[in-house]
Amino acid sequence: MMKALTGPEFAPIVRIVNGFHANPINGLDSNREHIFPFAACSDAYSRNALATPVNVDVDLRVLKMIPWGTGHLDIVTDCFKLLNHRNVSLLNTTFGSNSQPAAGFAAPIGASTARRIQFSLDYGSDSFLFCDSTQRR
Repeated sequence: MMKALTGPEFAPIVRIVNGFHANPINGLDSNREHIFPFAACSDAYSRNALATPVNVDVDLRVLKMIPWGTGHLDIVTDCFKLLNHRNVSLLNTTFGSNSQPAAGFAAPIGASTARRIQFSLDYGSDSFLFCDSTQRR
């Protein structure tokens, strides 16, 4: 009985990632390169001048193993993005064609997904069949 009441297992994963850099573009083909998407940079900014903030993710798995017959039953809870804060994944890089930046320039336009929790039950057998090829019948 004591075996069935032993504690759960915890498996955290922490990811800390630098923000990515992006080139501010003016949104026009001002260099007359005839390419799309337009890659002409604004004179007010250098290459890779924009950057998203640092992304921090914490995931957690909690597992409880219960002996069951000849095997064991695992009760699993996975929680992704445990902190549930916004991680910016995309910026508005279009400066605009005027000398002043367009409204919303360098503002976040994309973020990571919200917290997600999933549950599962897994059954694993403790008995294995081994064949010994050296024995003959």
